[in-house]
Amino acid sequence: MKDKHTLIGLDLLRALANEGFKIFSLDNARKYASKVGIKPSYLIEALVHLTKQGWINRLKRGLYAFSPTSGFSLPPP
Repeated sequence: MKDKHTLIGLDLLRALANEGFKIFSLDNARKYASKVGIKPSYLIEALVHLTKQGWINRLKRGLYAFSPTSGFSLPPP
């Protein structure tokens, strides 16, 4: 079972994916984090957690991509 930190992070990834993002910036994540209930003070921690769990890859400081195994990087059916 996924913990609550992963679940709220997945809500963020789902929101970004629904908008067509495959690669996203920290600014993009900030915009959508507030829409899914992630506090600004928690966003960086959420991104670190999602990276450690393999949901996203950090490309460089402030830039992330969905990992190929996340399922979010695939085009919709």
